[in-house]
Amino acid sequence: MLRMGVLWAAGTALFTVLDLIWIGVVAAPFYRSQLGEMLAVGNGMTGGRIVAALVTWMVIVFGLLVFALPRAAQAGNALNALAWGALLGFVIYAVYDLTNLAVLRGWTLGVTLLDIAWGTFACGVVSLALFFLDRWFFQKG
Repeated sequence: MLRMGVLWAAGTALFTVLDLIWIGVVAAPFYRSQLGEMLAVGNGMTGGRIVAALVTWMVIVFGLLVFALPRAAQAGNALNALAWGALLGFVIYAVYDLTNLAVLRGWTLGVTLLDIAWGTFACGVVSLALFFLDRWFFQKG
């Protein structure tokens, strides 16, 4: 239980930092130009709904711990952690972004494609980090 709690907290912290940098700095101008008034986040996450964002990151990391990490641990391979995490990220972000594209006026294909690529990358990186964290601190031998 301690192991999962530590991994969940560490993964959530890492995902939070990565996503805040992505949303608030790297992709902010693009998102503003594409989505404008639809954005709840003004300048980074300061004007956004941070509690909802935190819960989202916690749920994503939970998914990585339940679906990606066990497969990687079974294979004993860091590349599997990256691949399974990226695949889960692709699925999560594709469902979210394609649903938005289908039902929200003003949601663009460009945002959809960029966000799916980001989610795939971010989940792969966090899954890989969790794999090594688990191996370094919790695996015996």
